[in-house]
Amino acid sequence: MSSIKYIPAAHGIVQRTLRELGIAPNAAVTFERFPDLGKRVEELAWFITDRVKCQVPMMSEWSMLGIFIHEAFVWMNHAAVQEGATVREAKTAFMAGLLFHTPDLLSVDVTCKGVLWNPFQDGPLGEWLATHQGAEFTRCTTLRWDFSDRQIRLGLMRAMNPKGDVMQMDIDVGLVLAPPESMRPR
Repeated sequence: MSSIKYIPAAHGIVQRTLRELGIAPNAAVTFERFPDLGKRVEELAWFITDRVKCQVPMMSEWSMLGIFIHEAFVWMNHAAVQEGATVREAKTAFMAGLLFHTPDLLSVDVTCKGVLWNPFQDGPLGEWLATHQGAEFTRCTTLRWDFSDRQIRLGLMRAMNPKGDVMQMDIDVGLVLAPPESMRPR
């Protein structure tokens, strides 16, 4: 696993993605106020990169990272306008939205010369791609892992942030891993 080295590359990936989404100015304000959210987005960006595309093309031309970031802001905005909303609830909603669709990563196979990237064991895709030139991204046709969405989110959260900084955030991790229907924007 990488240490601090990922930050310049991850920051660039995030900035490019935010521009593609058209939310860079608003995101800058959010990340200035809540730098821990910006750091989590950068960790996710380095972990999955912006090269993994949605495997259902009619769903979006965005990368999966773009979809995840977009959802994070939609969820946070939804939480923030609820009567009596707290900063903690808004940050929890951001993280829940950011990770909600991460189980969809398992619908993509990233391979290079017969070697399959395993998001739970091989570390960040950004690093894996550097040592596996010519990797291909294809729709997964075989179920390789038998995990619940909650387990996938927890596994990726731990893999993205092995130091456990996420657990130090002022968020409700239980709601991030298994958000109830009432928390989801309609």
